[in-house]
Amino acid sequence: MNSMKKYIIGVVIVLVSILVTVHSVGRNVLTFSHELEKRGLEEAVVFSSQALDEAPQWSPDSNVVYVHDAGVWKRIDLNKLRLAAGTWKDGALIGIASKSNVEEVSREGLPFQIADNFDPRTAVTSGGMVIQLLSSEHMFGLALTISRPGEPAEKLWESDLENCYNLVLSPNEKYVAYQCELTGLIVRKL
Repeated sequence: MNSMKKYIIGVVIVLVSILVTVHSVGRNVLTFSHELEKRGLEEAVVFSSQALDEAPQWSPDSNVVYVHDAGVWKRIDLNKLRLAAGTWKDGALIGIASKSNVEEVSREGLPFQIADNFDPRTAVTSGGMVIQLLSSEHMFGLALTISRPGEPAEKLWESDLENCYNLVLSPNEKYVAYQCELTGLIVRKL
C-alpha cells in the first residue's frame, strides 16, 4: 500500500509539472500583432539588409514572410520576433527586430509565387483599402499612404531619398510587407 501511494504521488507530481509547463509556455507566446501593440507600434523592420532583390512572399497563414536576400531565400517567423522601438521617417516610431529566427529555404520551399498582376507600389485589400508608395514632394522621395473606402488618403510617412517598393499583402490582409533599399524588409499592420 505504501509503495502504491508513492507511485500515485509521483504520477500526480509529473502531471502537475507538465500542466504548469504547458500553461506557462502558452502564456509566453506572443503573436507579431501583440508584439507591435505591446510597444505601441504599427510597423517593424523584420529583416535588415541592403541586398533584397525580389518581392517578399507570405505563408498561407500569414505568420511567416519570406525574403530574398543576396540570392538566398530566408524564412522569417513573425511570431518569434522580439521588437525594440526605433525611429523611422519623419521621426515616426518603428519596431526593430532584436531577436529573430531566420532560416534559409530553397525556392521550391516557398508556399506560392507572386501574382502576374503584381504592382510593386500598390496593394489593394478585398475590402477596398488601398496601400500605396507614391512619389513625394522630395525629388527622390516616396510617401506611404493608406486610403480606406469613403475616406481621404492618409500619409503615414515620407522619405527624402530611400526607395521603397514591392508592397505585398498577407493572405489574411492584416499586414503588408515592403522593401526599402537602405533598411530592409518592413511589415506594417493594417
